[in-house]
Amino acid sequence: IPGVIACAIILLAYKKQGLSFIVATGLAVVVSDVILHQLIKPLVGRVRPCHALEILRHIANCSGSFSFPSNHAANAFTVATIASLGFRKAAVMTPLFIIATIIALSRVYLGQHYPTDILMGALWGSGAGYLGHKADPKILQYLNTWPKIEQWTSQKS
Repeated sequence: IPGVIACAIILLAYKKQGLSFIVATGLAVVVSDVILHQLIKPLVGRVRPCHALEILRHIANCSGSFSFPSNHAANAFTVATIASLGFRKAAVMTPLFIIATIIALSRVYLGQHYPTDILMGALWGSGAGYLGHKADPKILQYLNTWPKIEQWTSQKS
């Protein structure tokens, strides 16, 4: 729900630029998530701590997928990075990176990941966010070719 509310606010405030930002962010998260889950995790094959350490089995349900790197950390840092590069305001950047860090650390606390899993996820996500930010102007350029989008963004509120 918070993500939907944030998207609505971005669309209302920034119209076409907001839509391109949301599309760029969504693409960066999806592409990053698929690469990590389908390619990198099976290649590395690191067992989750909740499977490897008996003491962690009671904390939370343990996923059947591999541990390295953390997709939660990668996705959170992708969003934090692309938003920070797009808005460049401390009021946006600081809370997003704090939330991303809390999400990443929660994965270790819950026994789902080792610290190096979340570190690599954060680094990967920051890179994906940077690439998403670089793709944003191209997406906006593409959206400018859509007549309905042009009509929607030129209406007065």
